[in-house]
Amino acid sequence: MEMGSFDISVFLSFVSRLFSRVVLCLVLCFFLKDVQFVFAFQWFPMDQLLLNKGKALLVRTETVKIANSVLVQRIQQFSLTLIGRLMNPAIQRMDSLVVNLPMIWKIEDKVVGADLGQGLFQFNFDADEDLQSVLQNGPYHFDGWMISLVKWEPIISSTYPSAINFWVKVTGIPMHLWEVATLRAIGRKVGTICEIYEESGRFCVSVNGFNPLLFKLVVPFDTGDEIIVSLEYEKLMGFCEHCFRLTHEMKGCPELLKGSGDQVMENQSDKRGGLR
Repeated sequence: MEMGSFDISVFLSFVSRLFSRVVLCLVLCFFLKDVQFVFAFQWFPMDQLLLNKGKALLVRTETVKIANSVLVQRIQQFSLTLIGRLMNPAIQRMDSLVVNLPMIWKIEDKVVGADLGQGLFQFNFDADEDLQSVLQNGPYHFDGWMISLVKWEPIISSTYPSAINFWVKVTGIPMHLWEVATLRAIGRKVGTICEIYEESGRFCVSVNGFNPLLFKLVVPFDTGDEIIVSLEYEKLMGFCEHCFRLTHEMKGCPELLKGSGDQVMENQSDKRGGLR
C-alpha cells in the first residue's frame, strides 16, 4: 500500500472488530449488572451502560404445583374471612384500624384482624352471622377516608380488593319519569347495581374505589328529553374535590401536581426566553 492511500478492507475490518467488542460489552453488562469489570474502551461510562442499576430485579421461579385438594382446603379455610384495603394509606393508620374496627363492630372477641402489608388487611370471623352483619352495615371509613371491605375470594390482582358498596340517593328526576328504568340507567353508570328502591329514589351499587365518583349525570330519554340528576353517596367520607377519587386529598392530587409541574416548566422557559 502506497503512502497516503486508503485501504477500505482494512478500515472495514477495524470497524467490524470495534462493533463486536462494543456488542460484547453491552451483553455482559445486561447479564452481569453487579459485576465490575474493565472495558477495553474506557470512554464508555459504567453508569450509562448499567441502565437498570438501583432497580429491583424480577426473577421468575420454577412453576409451583399445588394439588387441587389442598387448594379446596385453603379456600374453605378462609370462608369466614373479610379482606380489605385502605383507600388512602398515606393518612389511614393500619395498626389502629386492625385494633379498632372489631370494637366498632362490637364483636372484638369474635374476630381476629391482621395487617397483610401494602395497605391490605383481613379479619377472620368465628361465625358467618357476624361476617354478614358487618358487610350489611357498610360501607366503612377510618381516619376520615373510605376502606374497601369484601368477603375474601381467591382472586389474584394488584387492585383486589377495591369494591365499595354505597347506597346512593338520586335527586332531580321529574315525577313523571320516576321509574325503575330511570334509576337502573343511572345506577349502571355508577357501578354494579345490588338493589333498587324506587319509592325512595335510592339504589345500592358496588363501585370501584380506584375510579372517580360520579356526582352528576345527564339522563336522556327516547322522547328526546334530557335531565340532569345529582347523586348523594351515603356514609361517604374523604375524596379529592378535584378528580373525585377516594385515594388522596386535593392538595396531593396527581392531576393538579402534574399541572403545577408543567406550569413551572413553562414559567422557567418563559424566563429563560426573556433573558436572551
